[in-house]
Amino acid sequence: MFFIGPAIVFTLDKVVSLQTKYMELDILDTELLPSDVTRVKFTRPPNFKYLSGQWVRLSCTGFRATEYHSLTLTSAPHENYLSVHVKAQGPWTWKLRNYFDPSNLHESMLPKVSTKPERGLSCVLIFLVHENLECLT
Repeated sequence: MFFIGPAIVFTLDKVVSLQTKYMELDILDTELLPSDVTRVKFTRPPNFKYLSGQWVRLSCTGFRATEYHSLTLTSAPHENYLSVHVKAQGPWTWKLRNYFDPSNLHESMLPKVSTKPERGLSCVLIFLVHENLECLT
């Protein structure tokens, strides 16, 4: 009986995931910051509007395609790019930080943020749709 509550939450999460918008975006820039934080900056699609504090679910198929991480957008709605800051704490976030380490990275290696799995590292951004969020693709 104790598994009914978590099962309901899991089911609701899957239903919400089916009602999401997917966009393919380019990674503009990455920066390794102090305290094991990595900033990842993406292109902002035209006509994409969001609210401060909006969050995304990020997955990198090069690490584990089924593992999603919820991250808050750290760019302001008036800026012409989207960004997230990722604190390296677990295995997935450390792999992400090490991947963008300048000693391992070449300009041509920057992956695309994509909804389609590709060879190598690709990332998936899933934008949750809210009533007051307009997302035109």
